[in-house]
Amino acid sequence: MKHARLLALALLLGVLLLPLPAAAAGRARQPRGGQEAPARREDPERAISNVIRQIQMDLEAASRRGILSNIDSAKFQDYPRFEDMIDRLTREDALRVYFRQVNNSIKETSAQTMIDAEMELTRKDSASPPERRRQQLVIDFERTSRGWKIVNITPRDFFRPL
Repeated sequence: MKHARLLALALLLGVLLLPLPAAAAGRARQPRGGQEAPARREDPERAISNVIRQIQMDLEAASRRGILSNIDSAKFQDYPRFEDMIDRLTREDALRVYFRQVNNSIKETSAQTMIDAEMELTRKDSASPPERRRQQLVIDFERTSRGWKIVNITPRDFFRPL
């Protein structure tokens, strides 16, 4: 009985380990220098729409880190003040957000999009009625090695906390 179990285990291991040499051979055929083939460039309009959608979801989820990860802090003027505003907004208020892209202007390494933005804010520690904001935002993007990043938002006071 013990021999049958050992034989079955050895057979199972042999079947599981058999594909490994073939997989290793496939890796060996990659280009020299460890370089992979260049990734297919994503459509800029789709990439920018994805960033806008992600910011909308991060605002509703109160994800400060998620929102700020889409911003190029080195090129965003007065970034520390905006960072503080987003921190307070996500910490103190509950949000419902709706963004609708109206217009895109896309160049090789930069883009600008206009958004009809609506936001409903409610203080987390209060039973007061929600405040509604509607405004058209202009968001400037630059293409970086990490994808499209926001370099400016106008007007920024749309994101001020209650």
